[in-house]
Amino acid sequence: MIAEKRENEWNWRKITESLRTLADSGNFLFGSQIVHYKLNDSHYTNLASGNFNFFTSSGEIIEEPLWLTNSPNEYRFDYSRADKIINFARKNNAATLWLHLFDTDPPEWVRALNEDEFINLMRLRAHDTAQHLRSLYADGEIIYSVFNENFNWTTPRMPIRYVEEAFRQTREADPQAILLYNDVNVFNDGMIDDHDRAVMALVERLKQQGNLDGVGLQMHLNASMIPSPEVFRQLIKTYKNLGVKVYITEFDIDFGDFRGSTQDKQLLKAKVYGDMLRVAIEEQVDGFAMFGFSGIAAWHPDGLIFDEKSQPTVAFYSVASVLLSQVTK
Repeated sequence: MIAEKRENEWNWRKITESLRTLADSGNFLFGSQIVHYKLNDSHYTNLASGNFNFFTSSGEIIEEPLWLTNSPNEYRFDYSRADKIINFARKNNAATLWLHLFDTDPPEWVRALNEDEFINLMRLRAHDTAQHLRSLYADGEIIYSVFNENFNWTTPRMPIRYVEEAFRQTREADPQAILLYNDVNVFNDGMIDDHDRAVMALVERLKQQGNLDGVGLQMHLNASMIPSPEVFRQLIKTYKNLGVKVYITEFDIDFGDFRGSTQDKQLLKAKVYGDMLRVAIEEQVDGFAMFGFSGIAAWHPDGLIFDEKSQPTVAFYSVASVLLSQVTK
């Protein structure tokens, strides 16, 4: 059980629905991706609202079937899925991060546009999306992962000038928002490499243009190639030295190639979650979000803090211990 101080009384909560109490006490954004199709499941929503003060989306803002137009001169999009997530966040007084406003794999008709048509559509998308979401969450904190990239930087599929234009248009559309460049290939080989250094250069460039507030680090770690906590610390420090916010936007562990026992897997998972969250808090990252929390709705169901029956794993208690240690300092 966890004791939570209310205005005139103490309230007791089950530990499995209490990570948010610990995160709020430490004034730390601790979150998870949530999916729109589980928001009618009370067990799922109780775990989400009880444990997290920061929610991220998945494909609810970029999925190809949700585009309702095929013309570069108009913009219509089905926001119903996105609305469910942002309304849930608003109801629970939580920050919301959108992954991603723009993507390097848009619908085929978008890829066929010439440069002028593409930039015009980009402008319409930035303004329409920002205005729609801001109308739902007028006073809440919305963090836009404006662009996601996972390409080889030597032969980018999306010209850098388009990336710059996307940030400029989004800044104009919602000056209140926190704008991030989100990168998927963090620690691709377990260490900081040429890809990471190229991202750092782009982040510095966008920051100098006044259209970037921070970087989002997707950390889909391979259980067979876990970076050391000190390498993680070095990466955070490098971005902090550029004067930008740092968010961990998608943290999970892929055990697909792992050959140890079930016990070995659970112990490794607990250690990695504890080590990485501890470093993130010590280095004062601006938010830490997992890529799902329960195996009932996840990309890597065995790499999360709740299992496929939504029961807490050892990693849950490792996370709780780290958050609690920050409260009791």
